[in-house]
Amino acid sequence: MSEENRDRLLQTSVLHARTVREKYMMALGYRSLKLRISEIREESDAEIRRLPHFDPRLTPRRRRIRRPSRPAFMRQPLLEEDEQDEYADEGETEDGRIQEEISTRVPKRFMSAGSMHSSVFNLSSAALGAGILSVPYAFRESGFILGIGLMVLSAAVTIYSINLLVCCRDETRLSSYEDLSVYCFGKRLSMIVDLSIILFCFGCGVAYIVATHDILAPIIRHQFPDHPLLHNKGLIMSVSVTAIMFPLSLVEKMSSLRFSSLLGVLSISYLVFAIVYDSAVGILSHGLPPLMHYAIRPGWSVFRALSIIMFAFTCQVNVFSIYTELQRPSIRRIRKVVRRSTSITSVFYLLVGLFGFLKNLDQTSPDILYNYNLLQQPIIGVAQVAMGVTLALAFPFNIYPCRFTIEMSLFPDAKPSRVRFHFLTFAIVYLSLLVAIFAPSLDKVFSLLGSTTSSVVSFILPALFYLHIFPGRWSRRDRIGALTLLISGCLLCVIGTTVELLSS
Repeated sequence: MSEENRDRLLQTSVLHARTVREKYMMALGYRSLKLRISEIREESDAEIRRLPHFDPRLTPRRRRIRRPSRPAFMRQPLLEEDEQDEYADEGETEDGRIQEEISTRVPKRFMSAGSMHSSVFNLSSAALGAGILSVPYAFRESGFILGIGLMVLSAAVTIYSINLLVCCRDETRLSSYEDLSVYCFGKRLSMIVDLSIILFCFGCGVAYIVATHDILAPIIRHQFPDHPLLHNKGLIMSVSVTAIMFPLSLVEKMSSLRFSSLLGVLSISYLVFAIVYDSAVGILSHGLPPLMHYAIRPGWSVFRALSIIMFAFTCQVNVFSIYTELQRPSIRRIRKVVRRSTSITSVFYLLVGLFGFLKNLDQTSPDILYNYNLLQQPIIGVAQVAMGVTLALAFPFNIYPCRFTIEMSLFPDAKPSRVRFHFLTFAIVYLSLLVAIFAPSLDKVFSLLGSTTSSVVSFILPALFYLHIFPGRWSRRDRIGALTLLISGCLLCVIGTTVELLSS
């Protein structure tokens, strides 16, 4: 069956699902644990771990062919590992073993739904967003050497926490935060996890709307200086949300955003180029400042910088949906997606943070674009437009998990309804708009999100899931790592929130 036919069959099945329960069962590939809690009470833990796993989007598995042994020189693979991922007929089991199939190798289309490329761009787009605007400010708060260290630490912790989630998913065959929370903590405590995810995604939506206004407002003031009505904060936010963000938030599958994700990554690439180019020209003209004075700035502000950087890397809530839609999903393939997307994100953040800070030093604004003049620096003006496009295209990645959690929690037995789907999307998007109109500055939103809900969703919960699903001695290396992540996430949550509230 071709890829288009499989996607069409899946969409038709979801549309004809009798309840929301069946709709998300088809999307996840199994019956949600959250929806069968009454049955699970009668089953043993071993039976729970053997939940059936079926995803109609997987490449059909065929019978293995037994071939006679060949000389050693003929056993070398014809393709490198990366090239093997570009062929549709090379099946792979979930434990990472390659499985040969009876068919002719046919190259897949670039950026096809669920491909490696589209998954990398989707996850990168989920991480790359408004957070990049405050990364230079985080370097100012911590010093550029300590900022680089915090950047490397955040990237490593992000990869590690996602690996914990992937291991939990592979062990339990559960593909959502909601199901893992029910499995580990029970239905009542899982409501706290649901609330954390909703608050985190809602807060991210607020931050993206605030950042979009900060980008568009200088452009509008420059183009229409004699029309003060157009400078109104609420009007700018409302138009951008209604014209771009809300329509994009109506998609039902993450893979539907693969081309907008590619455009978003390309747009933010231009922003990185513009900031690096402008800073390099300034450094070549005036020389480097006394770097030792700005290398390390110890103090409580380091926790604010860490919260901002941690928030910038947060993409864990999108991992399960990307993993589920990945063609031939396996631990090896999703880890490759995570490593590549995190590497792209780290390079972009490092370049913007370092060069943006070295250009502005103590005058670095919480929103780096405020440090540039559109009239004198047109290259930055184009970058502002590109960043606005990026935020608008990345906005739906915050709405999707929020809507998913609300619908699974409140309407599991209701019939799938386009009216309810659109109403939930409308409510989430425009409540975010209402809060954004009265929100404080961008850095405070990022810092609070990074130290509270981001710490819980990205670090505390993955560690708790892993420690519960993989019991054993505390001296085991993997459990020590998960326990360290748990303690660090709790400390960041408490200290970061306290520092931000006291500074306010």
